[in-house]
Amino acid sequence: MITTPSPNDFLQAAANLGPQTLDTLVARYHPQARFQDPFQTVTGRDAIAAVYRGMFANLIEPRFTDLAVAVVPANASATATATANENALGSPGPCWAVRWVFRFRVKPGSPEQAIAGTSWLWLCPETGLIQDHQDHWDASELFAAFPALGWAVRGLKKRISASGHVTEKT
Repeated sequence: MITTPSPNDFLQAAANLGPQTLDTLVARYHPQARFQDPFQTVTGRDAIAAVYRGMFANLIEPRFTDLAVAVVPANASATATATANENALGSPGPCWAVRWVFRFRVKPGSPEQAIAGTSWLWLCPETGLIQDHQDHWDASELFAAFPALGWAVRGLKKRISASGHVTEKT
């Protein structure tokens, strides 16, 4: 029988994520795991590690804080498991929903930015490793953090909010 890794172990690895600890987090993924966020979909540990390395190369002091997890057993919700796209590993097993805040600076001395999001992590029933990682967050928050794009994103949000269809967060 496969022992499923503890979600708290994953939270600790995410909270302590840095260039020197990246291998500790990536080891929790199946070798053929899929990672998807608003900008990309990649497959395999090396590609997932490259996503995180890019984060460290392009941002100042990137880190995940305010982490919380909810565990959804594979048989507890047909909707939860149906939400995961089947990949080469077949149907996913248990699911962890991880809430987080991603904090970073665009350049040294710039204001700290914070983007809230949720990751859905489906575990491989055979190995207990993460087989599918889907990140959900508002990509416009990232664009707004960069001075050249921030004014345009804020203007679009204001126009959309004024239309009455969407209310702006405070």
